[in-house]
Formats: sequence, C-alpha cells, structure tokens
Amino acid sequence: MKYFIHIIVFAAAFALPFGANSQQASSGSGNTSISLNKKSKPTSRPGSGAPAFQNVSCGYDGMVLYIDFVNREGECELELIDNESGVTSIYEFNSDAPACVYVGPLSSATLTITTAIGNIYTGRF
Repeated sequence: MKYFIHIIVFAAAFALPFGANSQQASSGSGNTSISLNKKSKPTSRPGSGAPAFQNVSCGYDGMVLYIDFVNREGECELELIDNESGVTSIYEFNSDAPACVYVGPLSSATLTITTAIGNIYTGRF
C-alpha cells in the first residue's frame, strides 16, 4: 500500500504519464514521457538471490527532466546530448529520491544514465 501511495503522489506532483515502458507520447500540456532501455545486464538486490525489478520513470516538460527510480541505485550520472547542436552536458543526481534536472529547451536529445551499481539506461526524446 505504501508503494502504491508513493506512485500516486509522484505522478500527481509532476503531472506526467507514468510508466517506464510506455512509448514516447506528448500530452496536451507539453509533457513528454521518455522510454528508457537498460543496456547492462540485470543486477541482484543486496541480500537477495533474485534479480532486481527496476522501473525508471522519465519525463521532459520542455525545460526540466524528471527521473524516478523504483529501486535505489545510488549516485547517477546523466549524459544528455542535444541531437541538433551535438552539445553534450553531464549532470549528477541521486536515485534515492525523484530527481528534477533543469536541462533547458531541447527539441531532440539522447540521454544515458549510469548508476553507481553499474547499470546503464538510455533513451531519446
């Protein structure tokens, strides 16, 4: 129940379509949901023999990138490439809480998130 409430609060706070596996879609307010793909092999949660279930929600509202990890993966590095100008920007955030990263106006970009435990997630918008 606590997990469900967390999801509802996060989705309402950022007014984004929720779901890491959803296709790219634009809502009427200009929000874009970004589908992230995991590039590295699955890791196990500490103290567990089972592979971790990870769901990363990512969205862009025209100025700010919103990122939320269901399972914490520590410090993260975000590499953002502006597909029009080719400019690469690097940002750092912690996956322990939902992140809001100001990236400015972009019409097309490629992003790569590398986590402290070695997982790599990629996406485009």
